Amino acid sequence: MARVLVVITPAEGHVNPSLGLVTQLIDSGEEVVYVCTEEYRSRIEQTGAQFITYPFPQDAFSHDPVLKP
Repeated sequence: MARVLVVITPAEGHVNPSLGLVTQLIDSGEEVVYVCTEEYRSRIEQTGAQFITYPFPQDAFSHDPVLKP
């Protein structure tokens, strides 16, 4: 059994694509720890991964002119 740590930016386009992979890893018997924000807890826990939260201000990138869309 492998151990996998997923630390990801809390955004739909980052979290959603990873959930299928995490589900497959868990279904294969691997241990997955997923670190993200509280907003995504229920979706991540539904995969069977262990969830750890971290604080991330919603406007973390909104004041950076390079990253602002």
